[in-house]
Amino acid sequence: MKPIVKSLFIAALLLCAMQVAAYDFELDGNAYNFNEDNESVTLSEFVGNRDTLKCFVVPDEVKFNNHVYPVTELGFWLFYSQPGIDLENIYFGRNLRLIPVEALSDVGSVKNITWNAVNCVEYDIVTRSAPKRKLTLGGENRGVGGLNTTQVENITIGNEVESLPDMLLSNAQITSLHIPALLTLNENGSSFWCCEKLETITVDENNTLYDSRNDCNGVVRTADNVLIMAGNATKIPASVTSIACSAFQVVQNIKEIYLPASIKHIDSRAFYFNTQLEKLAVNVADIDNVELGNNVFGAEVLDRWQGVPVNTCVLQVPNGASALYNKADQWKLFRNIEETDFSDVWPPLAADVDGNGTIDLDDVNSVINIILGLNGNYSDADVDFNGIVDIDDVNEIINYILK
Repeated sequence: MKPIVKSLFIAALLLCAMQVAAYDFELDGNAYNFNEDNESVTLSEFVGNRDTLKCFVVPDEVKFNNHVYPVTELGFWLFYSQPGIDLENIYFGRNLRLIPVEALSDVGSVKNITWNAVNCVEYDIVTRSAPKRKLTLGGENRGVGGLNTTQVENITIGNEVESLPDMLLSNAQITSLHIPALLTLNENGSSFWCCEKLETITVDENNTLYDSRNDCNGVVRTADNVLIMAGNATKIPASVTSIACSAFQVVQNIKEIYLPASIKHIDSRAFYFNTQLEKLAVNVADIDNVELGNNVFGAEVLDRWQGVPVNTCVLQVPNGASALYNKADQWKLFRNIEETDFSDVWPPLAADVDGNGTIDLDDVNSVINIILGLNGNYSDADVDFNGIVDIDDVNEIINYILK
């Protein structure tokens, strides 16, 4: 054997030996290494019995030699010796801070995730930074740490969690999602890329950044009434004035979307990823008053249209408004523009001021209380969208009740 080849062979053997045995201690089937601070540890590798493992736990902390060490990182080779292992549940501990981009790629599938890591990011050990992912429509992008999340049915996010890694879940099967009180979401809900079955979205009432007003099954940024994340069952409240960039990217295959008359701004790529959209209903008569970002509905990519199928998707507009839409920038891309009186969706959801699902005299009383400064959400009571809550809003509700 030539000297160079022999040296490389020996180096490879040493590397394999380091991967198999280079850890500081073993506990409950997990191998750990001390971090540079000697005050925390990395869960480097699972070395237990894969045949009996159904729930993998990244503990909050471990005790070794009478000292308690928080578990802050996962090893790059976490399941290197156990490829293809299938799990029912994975628990991520609250002290976890770094997950290498491929740490969980050897896991075959998982059904349930409990995420308690307060502030955790994915980490590329080569570039020493967050991984750069290329997102593709309906692609096979994996979740955090390269985990195959296509079979995940449930995720529980702990009450102390403040942030989530980008692409935490990708192409998962979750149908419901709860945003806890302390969580700040990534832009446009990018932690939940392409979760096509997502229906129910709720926000903790103590979250000061977001809400899910009127049980809308979406996430609204409270301060400026912007819808930042939507699911299949989202009903955009009439108090929402703006649609955020890529707000519908979580449910790319959604078939119908309704925009209320309160909409004043639609950000770039708001519907860019909705390639299966069949109907977009826009209850705005003067569309020139709605500001649009770039490529709201899609764009030409390599001479091919990528985005909402504007040749087949029906754009519903108020009676008498089709001429404006046919001339308006970006809206004129649609080939099927239909007029309607929107009688099936009047009054706007804001008329249900108390949020109990019915529009009655209790809603009238709620508006009166808001006018008198007693209690209530001011923005939800502006039924006629003129920026003022007054007797005209009371009359709007009464007219509907008498209708």
